[in-house]
Amino acid sequence: VDGAHSGPGDVDGAHSGPSGGSAGPGPDRTDPPEGPYILALGRVVEKKGFDLLLAAYAAMEQSARTADLVIGGTGSALEDLRARAEALGVRDSVHFVGRLTRGQVARSMAGADLFVMPSRLEPFGIVILEGWRAGVAVVATSRGGPPEFVRDGVDGVLVDPFDAASFTEALEGLLTDDARRRAVAAAGRARVAEFAWPVVVERYRALYASVTAPREAAGGSGHELSRPPQGESVS
Repeated sequence: VDGAHSGPGDVDGAHSGPSGGSAGPGPDRTDPPEGPYILALGRVVEKKGFDLLLAAYAAMEQSARTADLVIGGTGSALEDLRARAEALGVRDSVHFVGRLTRGQVARSMAGADLFVMPSRLEPFGIVILEGWRAGVAVVATSRGGPPEFVRDGVDGVLVDPFDAASFTEALEGLLTDDARRRAVAAAGRARVAEFAWPVVVERYRALYASVTAPREAAGGSGHELSRPPQGESVS
């Protein structure tokens, strides 16, 4: 849906282009694995919570961990994250693919079994719209903006990334239940049009009208209410 995203910086740190710092070591690979995978994208910094996702992923039952984990983006926490994956014993199934072009983001989203946004705090989470548009089931942080528009259990699953047990359970539940995962993905895909710019603009117009209508119905802008009583000085 054209207009459902704001521009090249939507997936912060995942798209190619100037990074404003050292690129660091190269990616493990430039494309996702051929088999099932969980995808996460963004600047690889503490705020984005990739370490919390990694811990939840490593805690999954072996029988339920049927997908690899792919993390796209660069940042100051990348090497620590690689070392953590090694320490948790999941390094072979965790892939760091570096910065992605917009086309690579779209293809990676479309091929993923799950898209996860594990941020410690996320003001809005426009990357969720990217996931919905790609038709992938979304797991998103409950801290910040996502609860304001994601319907938990319907078009996404909300989790507190600091609640490791619940986070792991959410991943396992979707990976092991194909029907539920497809239903969540389809419901998200159906929501994308709500966030296209023409729709958003119309909502703002309706909001403005709802605020100004009562004042106009009262017979003016309301400025006369601020006039002082007759004869009273305003100096």
